[in-house]
Amino acid sequence: LVAPIMLEESRYSNEDPLANIFESIRKELLQSPTIRSAVVMSQVRDGLTPMTVEGVNYARETDQPETYARAVSTGLDAIGVSLKDGRWFDERDTSENFKSAMVSASLAQKLWPDGDSLGSRIRLSDNEDTQEWATVVGIVSDTLNGNPMSKNSSTDAIYFPLQQSKSRSANV
Repeated sequence: LVAPIMLEESRYSNEDPLANIFESIRKELLQSPTIRSAVVMSQVRDGLTPMTVEGVNYARETDQPETYARAVSTGLDAIGVSLKDGRWFDERDTSENFKSAMVSASLAQKLWPDGDSLGSRIRLSDNEDTQEWATVVGIVSDTLNGNPMSKNSSTDAIYFPLQQSKSRSANV
């Protein structure tokens, strides 16, 4: 079951802890005896997004890898995602702390074939002047992103903590 949530700008200012509102909805749902798990997920960008790995120079913009980018709460196991290496997001991953990320196993294999992904830094490349570097803290199992019938569907994904997102819309 998927339900969209949209927080109206007129009711919630940018100073409101939007992620806390999403998280309270998730926790409220978990109080129901018929719901075993729940996750809140928001698109950081629509579709595939170019990204950069710190220390890698790309000759052309088109050489940059592309990936899906999502902001997620805890509880990714609700959609069948498992932790392969590193750690899940936790209380360390707030807006006051360093930016963190988890990457899918397929993306980790492409970007770091020698397996040295944990501790590496990445960022989305669509606006390098404002996009902060994020440290990879976990590797998670692959799930298909995008339309399965599209050539743009991919298991490559970056997950950012919902607590570090300013998104006003999400799915639970």
